[in-house]
Amino acid sequence: MNTPTGQQNVIATAGWEDILRDGEEILWQGRPNTKLSLLPVRPMQVVMGIFFTVFAIFWVSMAISMTWSSNAPWFFRYVFPLFGMIFVFVGLHMAGGYAFTRAYRARHTWYTLTNRHAFVATNLPLKGKRLKSYPITVKTALDYDGGHPGTIYFAHDVRRGRNGTYRVPVGFERIEEASEVYRLMRDIQSGDET
Repeated sequence: MNTPTGQQNVIATAGWEDILRDGEEILWQGRPNTKLSLLPVRPMQVVMGIFFTVFAIFWVSMAISMTWSSNAPWFFRYVFPLFGMIFVFVGLHMAGGYAFTRAYRARHTWYTLTNRHAFVATNLPLKGKRLKSYPITVKTALDYDGGHPGTIYFAHDVRRGRNGTYRVPVGFERIEEASEVYRLMRDIQSGDET
């Protein structure tokens, strides 16, 4: 079995004994690129984020001036303006802060490709450790963006929102060896993963 670089595979399989099926072998392991990137840019989201942030700052400043200029109880003076800070942070996130969130998530994400499955492992605060597996078969639709670092989507997760459910693409995002991993996944689909 070869790694994407063509060298003999030295990937440690310790800890995978109870996860992998008989005959399943690890072909590649990696992590997403953790550098800050604003791409892809969503212009409308950025504009709305700036508008939202400006409005929230205005609201907080007005709340501070109204509570401090009156004989309001200490609770209203100190706590009431803080409610607006939630909206300031939401606006900042929409305006470009999402790049920091994505980089933080990338630092806590690991990828593994076997000759049968793609695994995505995360270890995030409040959510804890999670390991999800997705089968790679002939019917798996692979979507490779061709970038460097590149992203290969191979599944969708269904999430629940305010207006019903929506699909979120799942894949190996922003990986350095994207073209080699894509080739490995195509080999798996053709039955030639070695």
